[in-house]
Amino acid sequence: HDGLPSRVVVGVGLARFSDGIEAQWVGTLGGAVRRVAERWQPLLPERYRDRAVYDVLTDPGGRIWYATQLGVLMQEGERWQAFGFGAGQAALSVSHLAWIDGALWIGSHRCGLARISGESLQRFSAADGDMGNHLRDIHFIDEHTLLVATEDRGVGRLQWSDASAERPTM
Repeated sequence: HDGLPSRVVVGVGLARFSDGIEAQWVGTLGGAVRRVAERWQPLLPERYRDRAVYDVLTDPGGRIWYATQLGVLMQEGERWQAFGFGAGQAALSVSHLAWIDGALWIGSHRCGLARISGESLQRFSAADGDMGNHLRDIHFIDEHTLLVATEDRGVGRLQWSDASAERPTM
């Protein structure tokens, strides 16, 4: 495996971690590692170590967010917090993360789109418009427009008039 937890790689990138090191990371179906001093080091603490990691994002405040097959993990220094989506959260598979205007946006394979702002979690799903629940990618094209790539409904475009809007429109 060349030091990787699994041969099946599901995410790669560059991120700044809580120790201040900016490093390559690789997410696999068996966990995630980062490359430091020519060695792969596990990213997640022991209790989360075997989770598949699809995306890693460092927000402006230095918190690190991990998109995993069991929801979102947030690291703030030595503290870890898991975010799920209520009933059936074990089935949640988060694929992509984006940060804009003070909020974390989450694209899920099964539960649509969500936003974490402060302590609140807001979900957007097929019931809210044409975006569907099976998201493959999310990308902000400006501070009020989000493109959503779906598995079952093509490309959706979410827009809202200001960042505090409760519900964006399709």
